[in-house]
Amino acid sequence: MICPNCRHKINTNDITCPQCGLKLKLNKKQTNWVATVTPKFAFVYELIPTIQGILIFVMTWIVGNLVCEYFDYPVRYVIYAMVFLVLIYIGGIIFRFFRHKAMKYEIYENRILFIDSFIKYREYELDYKNVMDIEYSQTFLQRLFHIGNIRIYADRSICKGLAMYSIPNSQTLYKNLKTLIKDAK
Repeated sequence: MICPNCRHKINTNDITCPQCGLKLKLNKKQTNWVATVTPKFAFVYELIPTIQGILIFVMTWIVGNLVCEYFDYPVRYVIYAMVFLVLIYIGGIIFRFFRHKAMKYEIYENRILFIDSFIKYREYELDYKNVMDIEYSQTFLQRLFHIGNIRIYADRSICKGLAMYSIPNSQTLYKNLKTLIKDAK
């Protein structure tokens, strides 16, 4: 634990800081920090378009050319539409980049604290005692880029769960989280 007054490292059992003498309030939420995890932005992975994106692009090309031919419009309108779609696609990639940079998961011995400071700041805390199940998933492309997804399901009457996307070394984190959750119950 670190003293909020002088930033001196303190033993978790101490009631006062040995450096500045500040009296600390200890509560059950102050537990040992385990790790901080941030989503990984794999640029090449994000460049790979989804099937939905490819279909929208192809349908815009086909329908645009048919409309231009039928109504005798210039083909440059279809090109404008295609450039607009490409700009939206690039804008989406830039948006996801900044969103990944603003998210982090602080993992403690008895809880996870999710912090999202993109556009608006929000925090969400999930105690391990409320967790019902934990799930790990990884697509073929995610395996190539060494990222994965972890979903933590909680008792819906008490709190909502937590989803962790694009996590590096996700399989190791999944095993460690499973152990922490089992130990907390």
